[in-house]
Amino acid sequence: MKNIKDKGLLIFIIVVILALTGLLVYVQIKSKKGTTIAQGEDLLFYSVSCPHCKNVENFLKENQAETKLAYKNIEVDFSQANKQLILQKQTICGYTEENNLGAIPFLYTKDAKCFIGDVEIINYFKQELGIK
Repeated sequence: MKNIKDKGLLIFIIVVILALTGLLVYVQIKSKKGTTIAQGEDLLFYSVSCPHCKNVENFLKENQAETKLAYKNIEVDFSQANKQLILQKQTICGYTEENNLGAIPFLYTKDAKCFIGDVEIINYFKQELGIK
């Protein structure tokens, strides 16, 4: 009986190790993959754990913005390529390490304008949607 329990425990440990290894490989591959950006899209950078990002997301959903505007949601938590892209766009806008570099939510518009924070971004989208 003890031999069967030992074999079962060993199999369980092997399965867990294989699952974790697979997950790590998946995350590494995904983090290297960049985001495809279409011409004329606004780029909305966000984090899944950011409450201000959630405010922007809720506003966009409530106003069905995805059917009216061309913008791309770009998540920065799990992608090194996306992290580099946000830093590149923020540097173009003049942000520095001392001045909001890496801050989210961040919007880089098709006209190379920059907005940081939920209030600024929501105000931009209100204007684009014609909401007062």
